[in-house]
Amino acid sequence: MLNDLEQRGERISNLIHDVGSLRLVTIAEKPSFEEIKRARDLTKKYISLDAVHINMITPKAKKCDFCNNMRFMQLNYVEDIKNEFDKTKIWQSIRLKEEPIGLDGLRHLAREIYGDASAKEMLYPKP
Repeated sequence: MLNDLEQRGERISNLIHDVGSLRLVTIAEKPSFEEIKRARDLTKKYISLDAVHINMITPKAKKCDFCNNMRFMQLNYVEDIKNEFDKTKIWQSIRLKEEPIGLDGLRHLAREIYGDASAKEMLYPKP
């Protein structure tokens, strides 16, 4: 029984390593940037990192100094993330006006992230 359990565990481990992929989602802030670096380092032995999605970037604002300052700081972290994960596909999305709840919300978020990318480009991204 122990031998069977060990073989099943090895089979699952091989599937994750050979077939599985990992996509990390982050926001453009220091703690989150550090966390995705840690996540990559902890998981690289077991599963390959497929892509990074930088979420909730503050959109450019015409009359909001606070918003523009926030965006400026975020864009610095976007550059840090791009440099750190230079061999990884990076997707970005702005902070949406409404939470992406339900099917329509998820479709809106998907259009924001992937734009007009094909299903193949979404499933098998290249940096």
